[in-house]
Amino acid sequence: MKQTSKTLILDKKGVDFISDEFQTIMKEYGVQKTNIVKARLAMESVLLDISDHYDEKKEITVIMGSKFGSRFFTVRYEGSPYNPMEDAVSDGWTGQILSSVAIVPAWSHKNGYNEIYVRVPRNAKKSEIVMLASVAAGVLLGVLENYLPADISSFFTEFVCAPITKVFMNMLTTFAGLVVFMSLLAGIIGIGNLSDFSRVGKYMARRFLVADYIACGITILALIPFHRFTFGVSAGSSQWKAILDMLLDIIPSDPISPFVNGNVLNLVFMAVIIGITMLVLSREVPVIQGFLNQANQVIIHVVGLVCRLLPLYIFASLASLIGKNGIGILKSVWKPFLFCVIMLHFMLFAKIIITAIKLKARPAVLIRKILPTYLIGLTTASSMAAFGSLMDINEKKLGIPAELSRMGFPIGSVLNTYAACIGFVAVIFYLAELHGVSVNIGWFISIFICVTIISCAMPPVPGGMLIGIGIILNEFGLPASDLALAGTILMFCDFFMTSVRIGVLHLELALQADHWGKLDKDKLRSAV
Repeated sequence: MKQTSKTLILDKKGVDFISDEFQTIMKEYGVQKTNIVKARLAMESVLLDISDHYDEKKEITVIMGSKFGSRFFTVRYEGSPYNPMEDAVSDGWTGQILSSVAIVPAWSHKNGYNEIYVRVPRNAKKSEIVMLASVAAGVLLGVLENYLPADISSFFTEFVCAPITKVFMNMLTTFAGLVVFMSLLAGIIGIGNLSDFSRVGKYMARRFLVADYIACGITILALIPFHRFTFGVSAGSSQWKAILDMLLDIIPSDPISPFVNGNVLNLVFMAVIIGITMLVLSREVPVIQGFLNQANQVIIHVVGLVCRLLPLYIFASLASLIGKNGIGILKSVWKPFLFCVIMLHFMLFAKIIITAIKLKARPAVLIRKILPTYLIGLTTASSMAAFGSLMDINEKKLGIPAELSRMGFPIGSVLNTYAACIGFVAVIFYLAELHGVSVNIGWFISIFICVTIISCAMPPVPGGMLIGIGIILNEFGLPASDLALAGTILMFCDFFMTSVRIGVLHLELALQADHWGKLDKDKLRSAV
């Protein structure tokens, strides 16, 4: 762990110095420029609140460093407990800005000292470059493996690739069920008390969920004709009985076995029931809510650390896969990728046409306005990287109120998962065709139910898609060895999934703003 510290007086000069250091850290970690400016202003607001709260010029210590590869920024000051994030001015502005760019400040008071701790997120673009490099290296080594002497090839497979794959999968399996359970539970709790969750928020959440199911259903129906499935018995009471049994099996027989056996659908059911109960009792159990939210952060961070091994896993798995089966195993991977990209953009253009008709705007104008954030998502595969642009375009180009955008972005990040549904369906269909899996109407219904549930329960960490597809492979009896191949396909699809998801979020928020009579239609229709 490396860190540096500096103590100074919190006057105007001190505020400028701390804000400059904060800005420098964010630049080094590749935070988008628009977000850097907003986060710097928010940090200045926090510091000025602290200065105004104490009459005298406050002595303050700034600590900067890193833990396990994550950069952090800490502001420490002596005195009675005072949390500037709860200040009337900064609560509605500072907290929103910092949290919305994935820079979430945590305040604490211990031994007479106040402390504000900020963990700066990793550069998503650099992570994607590392992933792409691991794929290229794995494919190259897998091809070369057939030309190496047998003893060297065997040594590499048994003592390099196999251990890496086993360690990563064991660690991922250990936490996969728990992180899905905690993420879904914390997401439900985050909605807030049912009486406080506004009509706007309820309407927004409902529309996102309905869109997920519609997109998943359309994708399943659209892709069936393009795959050579091995159809089994597709009629008779036994098929419907199998579907009924699958639905009943979602309900666990006890609260312990789902965690022991890693039955994720059971865990999802438990999380939903407990989460809804917590919503109803939210005013009576604030301590438990706080504990669960903090526990969720711990689990997500643990899985985030595990997923840093993901490039090594992809490299080792692809090298072994190609070394064993030859490069020909990759000759058909274009199919799920192409179908995923086509279905994603079909949904995007359908949304553009629907929005244009309902709001009486020209489709070309809408495309031009949402294009900047689409391109950010396409080049970074990160929704957070596009946040600054998304907020500016929503307010200045599309006429969407800022408060609706602030509410829509976090809710959409959790519930607007139709892009993941499309990616999962494309990959599962491809693998089912590749292995000749026997399918029937019950199988397709099971895919529809499982994919939509898992997509909403995926943890927001690098490798979250891999956790999701791993769960789905296990549920449908597909080989675990396909995980690296499936994960690689989804990694490339993720660039398009992110860009299309952001584009649709623009349009959906415009439609919702119009529903509530808050949309500036002149600004939306303007060609400027």
